[in-house]
Amino acid sequence: MEFQLVCTGSLKEIEMILDAIQKVDFGEAPFAATDIFTESDEPKEIVPAEIMRRALRRQPLTKHTRTMLEAIYECEENEGYLSRSEICTMTDLTPTQLNGVLGRYGQRVKGTDGYDGESSYFEYRWIEETNEWSYRLPNTLRDVVRETLDAGNLR
Repeated sequence: MEFQLVCTGSLKEIEMILDAIQKVDFGEAPFAATDIFTESDEPKEIVPAEIMRRALRRQPLTKHTRTMLEAIYECEENEGYLSRSEICTMTDLTPTQLNGVLGRYGQRVKGTDGYDGESSYFEYRWIEETNEWSYRLPNTLRDVVRETLDAGNLR
């Protein structure tokens, strides 16, 4: 049997889907629908600024990562959240390409010494009207991202 799956979302979102698929036992649901990316009133832990600084500077940013970060950084509408479709428009990336950029960005952070493996580097929320995720930079990381973008560390 051949099975083809196309996932769009952040690395964390896709990771959850793949984990769930691997745990499926025929006839059982791998998880309840409420387990998937529900928003919580509890604040999420955010990557400390110093770890994010090291993550952004340990190797040059790709052009696409830089463009994505600039788009999210500069967003002032909707409480600073930028939807996936808006990011694609502003960066001239397809949704699949954006998945790759987000995934590489996540690996950059996760591969940095001192990262706890759980802290978030974006704040995100679901947009019911457009059926997509939106992202913004946590206030504690905005200065770090701006410093990095101004430094021009680009490959």
